[in-house]
Amino acid sequence: MAHAKNNLNLASDSIPKLFFNYFIPMLLAMLAMASYSTIDGIFVNKKLGDDAMKAIVVVWPLFPSMMACSLMFSLGGATLISYYLAKGRANIARAIFSSIVYLLFPLSLLVGVLCYAYASSVIDFFARGLTQNVHDMAVDYLRGTCVGLFGIILHPVLDICVVNDKRPRLAMFAMFLGAICNVIFNYLFLFVWEFGIIGSAYATTLGHIIGSLVLLWHYIESRHRALLLGFFNKNLANKIRTALPFICEKSGELYFVKVLNWNLLGRAIKYGSPYAASEASVGIVMWLYNQILKDIGGESALAIYSAILYAGFNFFTIMIALAESIQPIASFNYGMRLFNRLREILRFYIYVALGLSCVLYALFFTFSDFVVSLYLKDLELKAQSGVALNIYFIGYVFLSVNLIIAFYLQALQQALASFVVTIAYTLAFIVVLLPLMTHYYGIMGAWIAYPISQCCALCVSVVVLYYTTKRSGK
Repeated sequence: MAHAKNNLNLASDSIPKLFFNYFIPMLLAMLAMASYSTIDGIFVNKKLGDDAMKAIVVVWPLFPSMMACSLMFSLGGATLISYYLAKGRANIARAIFSSIVYLLFPLSLLVGVLCYAYASSVIDFFARGLTQNVHDMAVDYLRGTCVGLFGIILHPVLDICVVNDKRPRLAMFAMFLGAICNVIFNYLFLFVWEFGIIGSAYATTLGHIIGSLVLLWHYIESRHRALLLGFFNKNLANKIRTALPFICEKSGELYFVKVLNWNLLGRAIKYGSPYAASEASVGIVMWLYNQILKDIGGESALAIYSAILYAGFNFFTIMIALAESIQPIASFNYGMRLFNRLREILRFYIYVALGLSCVLYALFFTFSDFVVSLYLKDLELKAQSGVALNIYFIGYVFLSVNLIIAFYLQALQQALASFVVTIAYTLAFIVVLLPLMTHYYGIMGAWIAYPISQCCALCVSVVVLYYTTKRSGK
């Protein structure tokens, strides 16, 4: 089972070889996913201006809360799926995957309907005192997203499980196709048909739905593919099977089975809870930033924060792709009980994380004025955003190592240790430092608080990693 279809041997191939084979496709796929947000921001700002950017940053804290459930099951399930595939127990891996999809699809529909119906009340709860124009835009953006929320929720599940089924290039292709469609739809909805800000939300959801449909094909058994293409006509299906064998033949070991196993879902929740906590904590931190910035700087401060978040998507995404690429490699080697190799994998990834994050920071520091100009029009806001970005992004250097440690511990099924690290870098320090720093240093303190919190979290991560590996001997 150590050999994949693409001739990779996760148990014996060199770590750099495995790194490039997993990281590069995952990086491209994740950058494509990040483009959903970055492209939205560029199009929205050019067409609708700074008020639209303020509206989007008001809505943003909701999305991590919604995605927390998706990531809890997808990443927790992926850890188990990779483990059982390494053990040669693909039937359990299929049951885990199928149960997750069968639960999340109806749940995402329900959440989408409720948020659409009560969109105005939701916006009022998360941000009071907005001007009417910004409030109305925020409501429209939320409703447009809720229409296709099921696609946004399911896309990461299907993508991550495809990677764990040793098809990272398919995940990359699906993500790129969705991203390209997002760009096209953004242009059409905003500039041709002039739907307003809701058009940008429609474009995002359609991109995710298209990407999900591509990935769904991977999970259909060979014997069912021709039938689907032939609209369940057996004669037509046989002709299609003969004419298009490359489409009808399935690779990989995961496919849908008729199982909804609550015990397996419970295990996925256990191992995915750190990811859920991380994502939900991001939403809480965004909300906290929104409240404090609005109090000390008004809606202009919200515009600056939106520019930082948009600009940071690519930096953060690269670090996430790096951290996620360790998961299938480490999980597989853990399943094979290769503990010395696991330590080599961790060491290699930490060196790469530090080097890559420093290079990225230097690039963003050099071109900060250009980057913020993509998302803001007001000259004064651009100047303030450039300074804020240069300070805030220092935190991403520390974050890169925190992410590696958290994902590594999760791959080793050390759920509690991973949870502690995750809470440290997402929530624990920033909720204390943000109000404290802004009290003494005003809006500048808001930007300084983030790198300090990540540095403190790194100290916690190192201590947790040391004691966890010492105790378990891994």
